[in-house]
Amino acid sequence: MDLEAQQVQDACRRRLISLMVLMVSQVVYYNNLIFLTPNAPIPYHTSILTGEGWMLELLNGHPDRIRTCLGVTHNIFDKLVCVLMCHGMFSSRTSIEEQLGIFLYTCVTGLSSRHVAERFQHSPHTITKSVIYHCPYFPFDFFSQDTSKRCCFFSRTHRSTGLRSSSQQKTCQSRP
Repeated sequence: MDLEAQQVQDACRRRLISLMVLMVSQVVYYNNLIFLTPNAPIPYHTSILTGEGWMLELLNGHPDRIRTCLGVTHNIFDKLVCVLMCHGMFSSRTSIEEQLGIFLYTCVTGLSSRHVAERFQHSPHTITKSVIYHCPYFPFDFFSQDTSKRCCFFSRTHRSTGLRSSSQQKTCQSRP
């Protein structure tokens, strides 16, 4: 019986050692998983040319380029910005010009919000907000020949100094 008891005891020791090795390996694995994995998020939008920079490039560049990219001329783009300002559309983070650029770029290209987000260096949520929530209805009198019904038009000084933030935006009034 001594030999049988010795074999049983050896088998129990081997099982105990293998369980201990398994437990230690589990502890080491989870320790590495928790403490050695980098927790800092990796930035996704790292392009040098931001959406604002791209809009400035379009507004300051060749007149045909804005028409190719956004489907409108400088003059029409300025009028659309003025209509948005007259209707109280603005944001504290993204300028009206950039929001309108996002909307027009999406309409012209038909790209997904993820692709437009990559172009403008914003999150897809911001792109969706600019397209859906800031998608304005333009009043019929916008195209009227009667200038008393139109919004005021601002000078093109913003093209050399940068896009206006909400604090710099002029309030629109009717032109005489």
